[in-house]
Amino acid sequence: MNNGLLRVVVADDSGTIRALLRQWLTPELGFEIVGEAANGKECVQLVLNLRPAIVVMDMDMPVMDGVEATQEIMSRQPTPILIFTSSEIDSKRGVFFKALAAGALDLFHKPRLITDDETNAATDRFRKLLKLLAPIKPIRRGISPAKQAAWLPSPLPMPGFPRVLAVAASTGGPAALINVLKILPAGFPVCTLLVQHMAAEFMQGFAEWLGQNIGLPVRLAAHGDDISPGAVLVAPGDVHMRLTAEGRIRLERSEPVNSCRPSADILFDSVARVSGPGSIGVILTGMGEDGAKGLLRMRQSGALTIAQDEASCVVYGMPKAAAETGAATQVLPLEDIGKFIMSRFKPEVRI
Repeated sequence: MNNGLLRVVVADDSGTIRALLRQWLTPELGFEIVGEAANGKECVQLVLNLRPAIVVMDMDMPVMDGVEATQEIMSRQPTPILIFTSSEIDSKRGVFFKALAAGALDLFHKPRLITDDETNAATDRFRKLLKLLAPIKPIRRGISPAKQAAWLPSPLPMPGFPRVLAVAASTGGPAALINVLKILPAGFPVCTLLVQHMAAEFMQGFAEWLGQNIGLPVRLAAHGDDISPGAVLVAPGDVHMRLTAEGRIRLERSEPVNSCRPSADILFDSVARVSGPGSIGVILTGMGEDGAKGLLRMRQSGALTIAQDEASCVVYGMPKAAAETGAATQVLPLEDIGKFIMSRFKPEVRI
């Protein structure tokens, strides 16, 4: 019996970090640390034996690292996993996203805390995130094999300037995005604008990792960027991204929308106004309702709009809100979304 406490397994080779987590996750605050591991192999065994509600795991551990441990857990005893790191992110960018692709749900970076207020705010965010992630029933969701189209697309004549594919995702998004975007071939005539809910510290690494796994160039958007066909522009962390009437990117630090910054609603609304029927909007897996209102505006403006279906989502939150409000013209399994987007373009006949 755990008396209603959230049962947690902690895995980190640093005794200092494990002690810190014991301070953050006390029974008085609704948590019970039922096991502590100093490496990935120990973590896997604890999960199999104790069946916790959630795992808090570092990536850089001896014997078995966090990526291997995540793969083992997701194949043998699927359990919500939060990646917790206090290491320098720049030197380990790819590792975090390999873990997300293997089934970990989210990332949390321990900030450099100076004041008591900063410490309290960070620990509060951490505990809230654990409580949000723990009820999720994960299954092993990797990146499915997908071949790029064997032909170059020819744009259909659609009114509106510019041509845009706007995509939003949150929890479970990184792997889902690859499954969709890797189908789009080099020469794809549309600029993709992407909002992925993720802490700002991880966004540069996310953009690099995404670019390594799809056939289109990917980079963080910069204020004033033109939108170029075939490019993927990712909203940087902690700023909203809009499309202007001149076909340029505008970044701004206005108030969060739906507790999100960047917000999918902000992006989708701007695309609806500027591109209208010359655009496609997609909402993938994620918690909350961000993007549903903006996607509805896109549909009302004549855009093609798509939501991921429940069965293929890690978290059926954002797509559910879009489906229930009538924002999505299509509700599709993840593996069909990229193919459906490609179906909107005529294949070029090669002789």
